[in-house]
Amino acid sequence: MLAWGLIVFVEGSSYEAIFPGIAAVFLICGFIEFIFAIVMIAGGIMALDRRMWGLALVGGILGLFTIGFFLETSIMSLIALVLIIVSRNEFR
Repeated sequence: MLAWGLIVFVEGSSYEAIFPGIAAVFLICGFIEFIFAIVMIAGGIMALDRRMWGLALVGGILGLFTIGFFLETSIMSLIALVLIIVSRNEFR
């Protein structure tokens, strides 16, 4: 969320002179990323409590689409997704 927040508020205004309307595109992408992050956090909480396997799985899948600063979010989401799939029987 921090990476997209910086992109929306800092980069969107600096590229507006070169590409008119780019700030709106950054704002829409930032909003989509914010929704993904909320679902990822909820999925992570459910994975820690070992409840709602489906929400934990969706949170891991949506985490693959986030970038972060150095792709660390996608890599950690992939690891979490594999662990969630393997431990499906432990969920209530």
